[in-house]
Amino acid sequence: MSPSPLDQLQPLILPTEPGAWPPAIGWWLLMLIVITLLAISIKTLVNYWRFEAVKRQSLRKVKQTQCSDQLNRLLKITALHYFPNHHVAHLSGANWSTFLNHNLAPEHHQTCDFCCAMLYRPALAITAENAAAIEQQQKFQGVAIAWLTGLSRRKIKALKNV
Repeated sequence: MSPSPLDQLQPLILPTEPGAWPPAIGWWLLMLIVITLLAISIKTLVNYWRFEAVKRQSLRKVKQTQCSDQLNRLLKITALHYFPNHHVAHLSGANWSTFLNHNLAPEHHQTCDFCCAMLYRPALAITAENAAAIEQQQKFQGVAIAWLTGLSRRKIKALKNV
């Protein structure tokens, strides 16, 4: 008997399974979208952090300041940073108070007006016996903190148009 021709056949060679690399076009597009969104998110966070830097620094200084005049100067410097110089630099008295009130909650308006008016009167010495000077300083610090915490990009854009 002769050998079977099937016995002489070589075994089947299976093709190699496709690897994970290079990925299909859909995966490339997905990676591109994810990387783009990640870059935009990081850029947005960095811009927000930089925008808020002056505000954070001003809030720290407000809590350390002991004089109403220094608080007013600190608010003016902060306002000059966020708003055009020609819009803020010339403001004083009632105009300055009105500018500050645009960013304050209504319950702070009267206190802000009072504090801005007190800036143009003779300074009271802040001593342990002078409760009026201490109270005035605390009110003005409260107004300054409220104004600084209320600053946002949206409100700054609105105030630039006022």
